[in-house]
Amino acid sequence: MPKKTTKKRVKKAAKIKKAPAKKAKKVSRPKASAVKASETKSYTHKDIMKWKPKAHPIERILKGIIILSVLGLVIAGYLIYLHYKPEASTICTFGEKLNCDVVNKSVYSKFLGIPNAIIGALGYIYFILVSVLILKGYDLSKIHPRLRAKHLNFLVILFAIIGWVFSMYLLYIETYVLFAYCVFCLASLAVISIIMVLSIFSYSHCFRCRKVMSRIHYKASGKMCRYC
Repeated sequence: MPKKTTKKRVKKAAKIKKAPAKKAKKVSRPKASAVKASETKSYTHKDIMKWKPKAHPIERILKGIIILSVLGLVIAGYLIYLHYKPEASTICTFGEKLNCDVVNKSVYSKFLGIPNAIIGALGYIYFILVSVLILKGYDLSKIHPRLRAKHLNFLVILFAIIGWVFSMYLLYIETYVLFAYCVFCLASLAVISIIMVLSIFSYSHCFRCRKVMSRIHYKASGKMCRYC
């Protein structure tokens, strides 16, 4: 009996060696064509047109500067009209302390013979033109080979700070010399203050952009984002 059992075991071992190994079953993945049409989203032309990429931070700041500059230009235009209007204004007069005529027709309403409102209007026009040039990606090298968008951003900050300082000087004159306030002058001061803050944020973003791009490809190509 022990001999037969050993023979049986040897035969079984031989069969196991001869038996082919079972292949692992491949997991069949569904093809793209097999996906039901109901499960996929179909985008129409209207959906594509509604989609918009996220705006660049500087792009949003420049658009805000343009809107504020247009508002400031309207205010400056009305102040120019009041300056040359012989009659007293009724819209901007709310008593002795709130009187635009006292401020707008005083000795301090001109700088070097030019009305302050005209200087302010020219400043707002400058802000609009520069912001549009940067937004549209105008090739500034046509003006000067070394001119870049960051230089225009710096000039916006410079003129905004000068305008804000001059507006604060006029506010000092209104408070301690004329003892009267101009409502539209105060509105113009608020506008130029916001423009100054936005321009500082815009220029500070260029510093961050320079740090990031210098790690990537700025040293090799000399190029940064279109706003810097």
